Amino acid sequence: MQHPSKDAIYCLSYPRSGSNWFRYCFKYITETKIDKELLFHSHGTANDRWTLENTFDVKNILLLRNYKECIISEIKNVYIRSPEEMNERCIETFGRPLTSIPTPSAEVLEQELFTYSNYIEIMKHMALHFDPALHRLTSDDWGRRFEEYDKPGYHNPALKAMDTKVYGDSVPQIARAFSALRTDSYYSMKPDMDKIFGDFALSDFPLFDSDYVENVEISRYPIETVLSSSASNHYHFALQLVRYYTLLAYHDRVCKANPNNALLIKYEDFMKDPFTELSKVIDFMEQTRLATSDRINMFRGNLHKLVDDIEPHKAISVTKYINRPEARTGFLAQSYRKDPDYNFHSSVCRKEFLTKIDNVLKNKNLELYNQYLSDYEERVD
Repeated sequence: MQHPSKDAIYCLSYPRSGSNWFRYCFKYITETKIDKELLFHSHGTANDRWTLENTFDVKNILLLRNYKECIISEIKNVYIRSPEEMNERCIETFGRPLTSIPTPSAEVLEQELFTYSNYIEIMKHMALHFDPALHRLTSDDWGRRFEEYDKPGYHNPALKAMDTKVYGDSVPQIARAFSALRTDSYYSMKPDMDKIFGDFALSDFPLFDSDYVENVEISRYPIETVLSSSASNHYHFALQLVRYYTLLAYHDRVCKANPNNALLIKYEDFMKDPFTELSKVIDFMEQTRLATSDRINMFRGNLHKLVDDIEPHKAISVTKYINRPEARTGFLAQSYRKDPDYNFHSSVCRKEFLTKIDNVLKNKNLELYNQYLSDYEERVD
């Protein structure tokens, strides 16, 4: 199928928003192959397979979850790793195992690896901002040097920073880069970083020289500790807010171009009442003429079969999620079992901190916030 296509649904979601379970249900109901026919999923509006950039006449489903829950969950996924996974990440990032890089301790190296992995992610995003054509690069391509771009007249400062600071050949060069983003490349990129991430940066972070915020000991609050430890972690969190907002803004553009082509599925509603939310999906396919009446009837029949015996299907979906090849911390998929109010991940954070996150998205676009996100705002006691 050539993309973007008017005969397909483009399902977008920020990570940790229930896409694994949603796709499982969709596949079961429609008896189709995900990402090969009818439903195509992505965590961004562009990837190495297709792009929706500046295209708003497609069919779009947005899976939306409380931004404080899914972003903090994703941050946990970055920071909670087994030693084996840490070693894999080091090999992915630097092309060498943990043991080959001199460091004061394994714990220090892990912290530095997290920090610098975040730095790489930030620079990738900025490199794409300077040159959208880089979307065609695969994850393997990002792990190689960029000789084809090292040509006279080509200028992408973020790509250059990645090439010289991250993928250098010498251990001392890597060690110098492990300076919590206080390198020359950071300061040279800071003006551009502030242009891209400034609207999404949390106030009062990072706190390089302080262990306290408003007289509260930071070490008691893991996520705030992470953001306070380095500028890369601070901008990394801002990047997550950028990604979340970008998906929401895209969905809103599709909805305004043609309301019938846009469907919003909230994670919390989907987990509480999958029958109602999946019925909306079938209605969406019917109104957009993506399936014949006979197939629509088949979808409805399969939906009843699914919900009549849903618990085994949930178990199968979670097991597949945990055992997928790229899995890091699949146990996070079971957080819905532990908190009926769906505040599992944000419940360990200070309310003042969560309010700061609310304010970032409210200040960015109050109209969008009131329309889609106001239910997630922290309430005054």
